[in-house]
Amino acid sequence: MPTKGRMYRPLIHRLSLCYKLPATKTSLTLDPPTRPFSLFNPSPATPTNRIFDSIRTPQDLDTLLLLTAASNQPLITLWTTSFCPTSASLKPLLHSLLCDERIGERKSTGLGFAEVQMDSSQLGDLVVRYGVSHVPTLLAFERQRVREGSRVVREEELGSGDFLRGWLDRQARRGGGVSG
Repeated sequence: MPTKGRMYRPLIHRLSLCYKLPATKTSLTLDPPTRPFSLFNPSPATPTNRIFDSIRTPQDLDTLLLLTAASNQPLITLWTTSFCPTSASLKPLLHSLLCDERIGERKSTGLGFAEVQMDSSQLGDLVVRYGVSHVPTLLAFERQRVREGSRVVREEELGSGDFLRGWLDRQARRGGGVSG
């Protein structure tokens, strides 16, 4: 189709220059897709627990809260310091419950987990904003808010695998939706 004295070349010729198609090939054939296109997910993803990197800035926490709210997943946070001996024994226990026993995956959407480094110099006012006064503290979030009644600070409870298993199970059953 001539326009202002220029002739546009068919698309196949431009493709043959880019992809080096054989000169004898005059048309492109596409293989049929392996599965039909659908806007609906025919097989929903299985819920998985997600372990996130440590939170060291308010922006880190804000990002995780947005991410877990978008996936309708509760976020479990462990507020700790690098010098706390209770935290040092609690972290492997929580990782074991979330990764090995997969607490939370069978109940609903799975759980997100992140450690908040309270001795980070860039943490700002997060400790005051969420009222964390003990080290360590477990705190659950849903839809970017602290979940009512989710704060755990007693060392006896934090050191008990049975208590933590039940607490994580309750947080997973409540899901990332509105608490009740």
